[in-house]
Amino acid sequence: MAIASGASGRSIRNQLSPKTRLAVPTNHPSSAMPYVLVTTQIRLENGPTYVGDEYSDPELMQYLCANKITEPGNNFSTYLTDLNPRRVLDLLEKRGYRLVGMSGMGQTCVWTMWKAINSSSDDESDK
Repeated sequence: MAIASGASGRSIRNQLSPKTRLAVPTNHPSSAMPYVLVTTQIRLENGPTYVGDEYSDPELMQYLCANKITEPGNNFSTYLTDLNPRRVLDLLEKRGYRLVGMSGMGQTCVWTMWKAINSSSDDESDK
């Protein structure tokens, strides 16, 4: 992951105080990430649908039939699925996620899904 540099050439990470510096693990277990953002363009409501970033749970992304991509000009990866947003939301609900917010920004729709960290519905409901 690239770190932006300030005018002095030092990385922004090094300019942060120890209290504001965050360590980002390279692999998050799904229990540590209770939120999933689902986005799509309004003109593409039948898919594709963005369902995660480069730190998303790979097993959950596989369950959503999502592929990790890096679009030209971006220095980060996202997960994209051909499923439409309704199918993604249905699958996430089977895994114990609940819709906690929805918003439209310009031509983009965003759904925020949340799951209790100790939810045990992962194993039973999607089989």
